[in-house]
Parts: sequence; C-alpha cells; structure tokens
Amino acid sequence: MANGHWILVANGSRAVCYSRDPRKANWTLAREAEFEHAASRMKGSDLVADRPGGVRGHGNDSTKFVPRTDPRRNEVEQFARALGAHLADALKAGRYEKLTLVASNPFLGMLAAQLPAGVRRCIDAQLAHDYTQLAQKELQARLKEQLGTPK
Repeated sequence: MANGHWILVANGSRAVCYSRDPRKANWTLAREAEFEHAASRMKGSDLVADRPGGVRGHGNDSTKFVPRTDPRRNEVEQFARALGAHLADALKAGRYEKLTLVASNPFLGMLAAQLPAGVRRCIDAQLAHDYTQLAQKELQARLKEQLGTPK
C-alpha cells in the first residue's frame, strides 16, 4: 500500500510485517510479509561442519581455534541483513512511508544497524519486545497500549 504505515514484528528467526492505512484502523499482512530463518534457531554446533582445529603443543599443552563470533549469531545477523534489504526495496517501491519496528531486544539493535539511512528516517517508533507469537488482535492491543497507535 503506497503511503502506508508498516509495522515489522520480528525476532532473530521470524518476522511478520503488517500494513496499516493511516486513514483507517485496519491492519493487513503486507505482501510477502512473513519471513522465517530456520538456521537462526539451530545449535551453533549444527551450523559448523567440523570441530575446532587444534595444534598439539609440547607436553600437555594444546591450542584450539575458537571462532571470534558464534555461528548462530552470524545466522541472526544474516537474517537482519535480509530484512533490512527487503525493507529498503519496499521503501524504494513506495510501499510504505512510515515504519514501526517491534523486535526482541538483541535483534532490534542488529536490525537497526543493517538499515540504510532512508529506511531509518521512516522509523516512527521502536519497541524492544518479542511479539512474534501474538495473534494480530492481541498485537494491536499491546501496541496501542505501549505506543499509542490506533487500533
């Protein structure tokens, strides 16, 4: 919907985007609005192909290579980049003009860091909660209570 208001509700592995007409109170799922990233829910050990490499030292000493970042965190960051790219493309296409971000606390920061400047300028509110499991009616009630958005 052109000149609409999008509400993105996300966590590190799932996101749902709603569209709200500013002249009306109804919400609808935005086109191509549900995103899943199953790898973000996997164990870190399942995401890597092998055990950490090691070097046998003298005597009982040994050294293990430990990656700087957790493989699971890498997957969550990839999901944040993908959502950021989708939001940027949708903004260029004129599908929204305002954006509200509702995401779990660590993921909200990752997502915000991946957003281009144009998308960041459209953000009217950010809320650090994981509401991805709420039904649409319950979500609308909570956002009205916390952000003052119309139902």
